[in-house]
Amino acid sequence: GGPRVQILHPGAVDALDSHVYDTLLIAHSVLDEAKAQLVAGKLPAGAKDVLNTAGRGYNILRGAWLTYRDARDPEARSDLAALLLREEASLTRLIEDVKKLGTR
Repeated sequence: GGPRVQILHPGAVDALDSHVYDTLLIAHSVLDEAKAQLVAGKLPAGAKDVLNTAGRGYNILRGAWLTYRDARDPEARSDLAALLLREEASLTRLIEDVKKLGTR
């Protein structure tokens, strides 16, 4: 395949902002579906702990993303980018754990 085209969301400050926004949207959807399945009794024992951990990861990434978006100093934004990428990777792993519970 050729080069991957990055579509920026309206209002995004840059490609990283847009990428993390996509990750947050996907994670939110997966977590909502998993919560509904948990309430319906369709998830295995221990699922609540996995969901709570993923929920904390979501909140951490969302907070880091909002801080990144609000940063006006390019140097500060550059420093925050490393944190954002690390937290985004962490949340992606946590969401994969949620998906393994049987959610989609």
